[in-house]
Amino acid sequence: MANAAFTKPPKPIELDKFLGVNESVGQTEIKLGEAVQQENFRITKNYKLQKRFGFEDFVVSANPMRGFWHGTLGGIDSLVFATGGQLYKRNLSIATSETALANLLSGVWPDNTIWNDPDIWDEGANPPVISIGPITDTSTIFFYFESKLYIKAGSTYKTYDGTTYADVEPYTPTISVGGAPDGTGAALAEEINLLSGAKTIQRVGNGTANYTLPEQNIDATAVTATVNGVVKVEGVDFTVNRVTGVLTFNTPPVNGAIVTITYTKVAAGNRDLVMNHKYVVLFGVESDTNVFLFGGTHEKNIFRYSMVAKPNYFPAGAFVKVGTNEFAITALKPQYQSLLVFKERDTKIVKPTPNPLYTSNKGLNPYNFPYFDLNDSVGNIAPNMVQLVENNPVSLYGSSMWLWSSDTGVEDERNARIMSDRYKLSLQDEDLEAATTYDFQDEKEHWTAVDGKVYIWNYGNDTMYQYTNITATEFLTIGGMPYFISGNSIRRFDRSLRGDNGQPIPCKMYTGFSDFGQPQYRKMMRQQWVSIDPAARTSVTISFITDRVDEVAAKDFGIEYRYLDFNDIDFNDFSFLTNVNPQPNRLKAKVKKFTYLQVLFENNTNNETLTVLELMMQAQTQGFSR
Repeated sequence: MANAAFTKPPKPIELDKFLGVNESVGQTEIKLGEAVQQENFRITKNYKLQKRFGFEDFVVSANPMRGFWHGTLGGIDSLVFATGGQLYKRNLSIATSETALANLLSGVWPDNTIWNDPDIWDEGANPPVISIGPITDTSTIFFYFESKLYIKAGSTYKTYDGTTYADVEPYTPTISVGGAPDGTGAALAEEINLLSGAKTIQRVGNGTANYTLPEQNIDATAVTATVNGVVKVEGVDFTVNRVTGVLTFNTPPVNGAIVTITYTKVAAGNRDLVMNHKYVVLFGVESDTNVFLFGGTHEKNIFRYSMVAKPNYFPAGAFVKVGTNEFAITALKPQYQSLLVFKERDTKIVKPTPNPLYTSNKGLNPYNFPYFDLNDSVGNIAPNMVQLVENNPVSLYGSSMWLWSSDTGVEDERNARIMSDRYKLSLQDEDLEAATTYDFQDEKEHWTAVDGKVYIWNYGNDTMYQYTNITATEFLTIGGMPYFISGNSIRRFDRSLRGDNGQPIPCKMYTGFSDFGQPQYRKMMRQQWVSIDPAARTSVTISFITDRVDEVAAKDFGIEYRYLDFNDIDFNDFSFLTNVNPQPNRLKAKVKKFTYLQVLFENNTNNETLTVLELMMQAQTQGFSR
């Protein structure tokens, strides 16, 4: 003991900057402020430890939720969602605490009041939720294009503008123009539309009555025609031999007349080439936009694209086969004027090039979409889950999150690097192929949800932390907050919520083990000060774990603060404190004979906020470590 009596006391530890999780190094090697484990505590912009906000059910169905979309339809702020083979619209301007879909639809609350009760809303008000119409009961994709919402689910392809809900009406292309009635001399024009067997041809009359169609054995669908713009009716003005594909006018069009004929012949499997693709991405050059499809079961290495500004027209030749079909395309992500194509094992880049045939045929797409190699060793394994974070894609590959960025600032140079090493151990145990990702831009957080947990990269302050008790298959942002699908429910986070559906949020943060800069000495600590942000209800429990005392045996020390707030009154808690400035609190915990010390911060409540501002610890040496 004598040889330690005159040693210089260890420098006090002042923990005022929390840095999130770091699993890439040992528990005694991480930086001051880093955590070996952190659950349901987030890191604020100024690096303080803060309990996350909670969530609550927003709409609860008797069936699984299949997808949702948020935006303005017909001037109404709307949440559109699919469940149980039906499409519904929630009017977000109508506030109610009711969550059961059946009650929201019927307008009858559990207490038997009705939605248009004057005590609740004005007489004649609209119900919070209406049924739009039937939809295939499977995973549903939404995208908004030129004032209409497009909905794709299995073999169903619909549009909705806030009033009218209907099947997408396929565009009918004009596949050839000019030439004689028998087709000689005609020039190719637009490609056939995979969504429909309907086609139009244009011919120049020469006095003959018979016009030969490009196909035989055409469908029974009515054939339509015009002569110099005048509509002619089948069975009245002309007859059609569907087997031979010959149309005969009762009065032959005169020489030089412009004759158009529209007929139908559906090619088996053509529509499936479009509808079997699961995912949709909008991408184009400058203001021209195409709808890109990928994720087809039978075309796993192929993406298809629509005609410019025509989501109802997918030309037969508008597709690109990317590499071999050994590995599937898992994501398409626009960046700058390029389109990144992620496969299961590698990544390509699409650079639009002018279509040389477009000059002579305006019926074609103005651009082609060839691909080039970008990275032969890194791809993406989570389907449609690449997020664009501050214009840089983040993909999931192996057991890591990969950030794609340019070190040179050149748009066509992108380098992939692992940015999730701080979660190296945890992610090794997760099936990232089943993950759901989300960019919470308001808080500058990239979320990766898998197996009931959310791994968060705060790209605003470059920290990482984890949330638990969150099972999500899809996210979107409404009013600056995340909404997510979880089984039969749509749930929403809210900054005012202190629990998850009323249940406590278990918050834990373990620091690394510190030796106070003197690993050769045993220490004793009896003075600690902690500051938390005052609130109407807030508290933190702190435990000190050492190389001699484990978590079970460690004594808990609690700090709490209650100030008078008439928004949250509990007369049992009245302290009549009104100071909202941070207040230091002395713990007076006696921790003896330790070489290494770890701190555990906890809060497990459903009615409290918590922001830990600072912890200071002062120790003295006792003797040499054994």
